[in-house]
Amino acid sequence: ESETHVRDAVVTVLQMQDEIAQQVAEALRVELEHRTQTGNVSPEVLELYLKACSAGPQPSFHAAVRVIDLLERVVQQAPDFKLGPPRLASAYLMVWFMPGAGKDVDYGTLARKMVQRALHVAPDVAETHYVAARLAVAEGKYGEAATSLAEALRIAPTYASAHDYLGMLQLECGRPTEGRKRVEFAMRLDPDLEFGMLALVKHLAVNGDDEAFEKLTQSPSSPQRVFT
Repeated sequence: ESETHVRDAVVTVLQMQDEIAQQVAEALRVELEHRTQTGNVSPEVLELYLKACSAGPQPSFHAAVRVIDLLERVVQQAPDFKLGPPRLASAYLMVWFMPGAGKDVDYGTLARKMVQRALHVAPDVAETHYVAARLAVAEGKYGEAATSLAEALRIAPTYASAHDYLGMLQLECGRPTEGRKRVEFAMRLDPDLEFGMLALVKHLAVNGDDEAFEKLTQSPSSPQRVFT
């Protein structure tokens, strides 16, 4: 019995080390990509971009529009800056489905155009294919979304948002075992992600897994804004 405990403890430690290594790898990937791509832009453009990135989850339509304004200036002033188009496309997609998005601006068309621009300017950036997948889902093209996410993960195997979104799709498309594992992996990489969390909570509730549901929703590491 003691040997079993020791073996289990060793396995747990190795799993923790592997998860920490994956978290470090993703953090380094993001930092390296940021340093590489921002090295050739002006300080003014970099300031606009960093201000947009630091805004965090947008609580309102108007706050999100302010971020869009910053990113539009980034793309206009630095058309070859690879991180601008995918970030702006993501912002357009978010606002497209927000309450308050009026008829004055067609955010859907803007998102489509910016995704195409990202695919042209930054096909080697994982975020480009992630945002292409989100657009494909918005248009009901789930096969295309899966292909785009596979490409994102080929470029960046520890890209948390891509794992999270793919896990959400798997949960919603009848592959719950794979989806749950992928969402849980994404949550270990980045506990603030929401798409997969919402899909997993829904899956657990629908299937009557009350214990797992309570554990997930009450966990201090879960983004509580998802449940409020």
